[in-house]
Amino acid sequence: MDSFLCGCSSSDDVRVPVAKRSKYFEDLSASFALNTSGRELTGRYSWMLELRRPLPAGAVVEAEMEDPRDKFAPPLVVPGMLVKTNEEAPPTRIYFLGPAVSGLRCRRYPVSAKVYADASKQKLLSEHSNHVLSRVDTVGGGCSVERFKEAVAEMERRVNSGTKGSRGQAAGGGEGGGGDGDSAWTDVSKDKRKK
Repeated sequence: MDSFLCGCSSSDDVRVPVAKRSKYFEDLSASFALNTSGRELTGRYSWMLELRRPLPAGAVVEAEMEDPRDKFAPPLVVPGMLVKTNEEAPPTRIYFLGPAVSGLRCRRYPVSAKVYADASKQKLLSEHSNHVLSRVDTVGGGCSVERFKEAVAEMERRVNSGTKGSRGQAAGGGEGGGGDGDSAWTDVSKDKRKK
């Protein structure tokens, strides 16, 4: 297989977002978890944040994520899920898993985590914004579930046989969240700028 029609070209804006820190959060990982079980290749936002300080009692956290099908449409709104990393300790992470969406292109999609004082969402306490990078184009001609599965199978064969393929864009490198790829963040510890 010489080319991968679902991948991004070098002319696409696929700059990796830099992990950021804000009052309550620090970015840990972000990607699109790809789904090949249906007739159409879809993805789900997958975004994990570390809590930098405890949230106020009664606070509500949700994320707004751009709808890849129409960037002018209202954003997708996703509740945050608290995640424990230790049974004895309180939750230290917030996870957002968006609904399955089609229309992914090779670009960065804006996301924003909002902390509200309570369920009325009348008082915004803090906002944390960044981007999630898609390295897969599900809209471009020739990108189908079958072609995507064929490309992934070919890559697995190359890896398992120890041979190297041509150097180029990985098939969905950065996509995943569910094991389909690596996270698309630059390590925040290497970014010494104050946030």
